[in-house]
Amino acid sequence: MADLQPLLSVVVLCRDNHHQLSDTLAALHRAGPWPQVIGWPDVLEVELLVVDGSSNTTAASLLAAWQAPPGWRSRHQFLLPKGVYHAMNQALQAAAGEAIVFMNAGDVYVPGGLHILLRHWLELARPAVVVGQAWVDPLPSASIPGCGPWLSPDPGLRPERLARWLAHMVPCHQACLFASSFARSHPYDLQAGPTADRPVMRAALAEAIEVVGHACYLPKVVCRHRLGGLSSGRIGWNQLPALLLSRGLRKREKWGVFIKGMMNILPWVWPQRLLQRARAWWIARIC
Repeated sequence: MADLQPLLSVVVLCRDNHHQLSDTLAALHRAGPWPQVIGWPDVLEVELLVVDGSSNTTAASLLAAWQAPPGWRSRHQFLLPKGVYHAMNQALQAAAGEAIVFMNAGDVYVPGGLHILLRHWLELARPAVVVGQAWVDPLPSASIPGCGPWLSPDPGLRPERLARWLAHMVPCHQACLFASSFARSHPYDLQAGPTADRPVMRAALAEAIEVVGHACYLPKVVCRHRLGGLSSGRIGWNQLPALLLSRGLRKREKWGVFIKGMMNILPWVWPQRLLQRARAWWIARIC
């Protein structure tokens, strides 16, 4: 079995957030073993690749102690920290699976979420990407007055309106499953800062929509994306000029980036989260 090409590579990115990594590994353990499904390969192998930019060996120790479910194998890759998208590009070259998903340490799949996402991709004959819904948690360990978790895309979005919704928003990366061949040919632009994933997701969805239509969107919850984790820091003043000049952002998104930057003058993060939740709800309804 060790000689088989994995069907799926699960890439987990970690950088000195080992408590969050423990949560992600525990959720992945609960994701296996895989159910027997007609049309799936007789032997389904899954690769777990932890890309680690930490300053110590804790992540490697956690992975060594991780009890892999049947059919899983795991690897640890240490990478000098050069940013999350540099790590993702390195993972694209190292991952062996036919499909690939990216999880940041702290984000978790809901029970059965990874199964249904992979099954949907196989049933559609392996398009460039399939995407499900994500529960967006405002903070990993704190409540925000009047702002509980929200869904992205919002349930108010009709699947046939996905292309229009993409003009305003993009799905959570953690809810996407990419064909590795597409992902490797579309590396992340390291000059685009925290928005480098948007052009990649849009290109993947545009190709998938052309081939399978709006069926590439699976309106089911597959994961929980916890804001405040590895890739969800607030936008700093020093990042604003480059983001507002970025060609990877549309005008509507630049307004959103500008508003987020303005929110940094407030001493609390919760107004920003309330606006994010309201925006997700409203855009689903105008689309």
